[in-house]
Amino acid sequence: MISIVIPIYNDEKYIVDCLTSVQNQSFNDFECLCLDDGSCDNTVNLINQFVSKDSRFVLYQNIHKGPGWQRNFGIKVAKGEYITFMDHDDYVEEEWLQKLYDTLIDNNVDVSFCANSDYFENSQNDVVYYFPTQLVGKTVFTNSEIPKEFVCNYFAPWRRLVRRSLLINNNICFAEGNYKFDDVFFTQLLMENVKSVAVCNEVLYHHRIFDNSITGMSFENKDVYFEHFDTAEEVVKYAKLNGKDSKRMLLRMFPFFSHYLFYVDSKFLFYKKFRDLVYKNKFPLKYRFKMVKYYVILIKIELLNLYKKVRYA
Repeated sequence: MISIVIPIYNDEKYIVDCLTSVQNQSFNDFECLCLDDGSCDNTVNLINQFVSKDSRFVLYQNIHKGPGWQRNFGIKVAKGEYITFMDHDDYVEEEWLQKLYDTLIDNNVDVSFCANSDYFENSQNDVVYYFPTQLVGKTVFTNSEIPKEFVCNYFAPWRRLVRRSLLINNNICFAEGNYKFDDVFFTQLLMENVKSVAVCNEVLYHHRIFDNSITGMSFENKDVYFEHFDTAEEVVKYAKLNGKDSKRMLLRMFPFFSHYLFYVDSKFLFYKKFRDLVYKNKFPLKYRFKMVKYYVILIKIELLNLYKKVRYA
């Protein structure tokens, strides 16, 4: 059985589309755990229409716990041997579960991935633009072969199927509390503990992004990515508690921080925190050289911006 975990809050507009796409799966042996976080619109009534007619749908109501807590709760109560996640306003192709399952089983791996598409909608519900994720050429990766894209770009929990025993046996969980990126923490722990992963190079998942969503807000306030330094601290705590190599786990995050260094607004402040992380944890020399290179690039960017201001003033 596959357990599908969906944290839900005030989504009367899209929840029917989401659950209908789950109900229409060609893979029938699943349970869909609908975890409501205290919705105050018509969401719960709409969920109950599925629960009352299809025993595979189950509703849990835990008020104001947050998505990280809800996903961890779902991991605990899930009955499936395999587990996956959805966002409550997304939808999936009919072959989503079947192809993720086949990819995992046929390649005898711990985790299978699929590609997804992103729909950007504005406040008028117009689709601003759409694009699929970049697909990787290779199909199967051992832990040491996992490319940086799996950390930088593939950290969302909804594009993968995981053996639930892997999560339970290694205390892999989502960050709880006020974390906006609880899934980044989850991905770091997952990538540390997997032996191998496989990729299904098909777009099977469709992800909606809105102006007021966490992803959408990150386009407006790019400094929200400073929160990833808190994630790094939690990763170190996890490593100490579970006998893992904290430096190895942080090194896996290096491409992640490198990516966002040139994306955030407060680049020099981000650089300082990034540099402190590298030196505090005694990263190998080549990474320190990269930090010098990054600083030079930042200076060049700053000088170019200054030139443009003077030139076009």
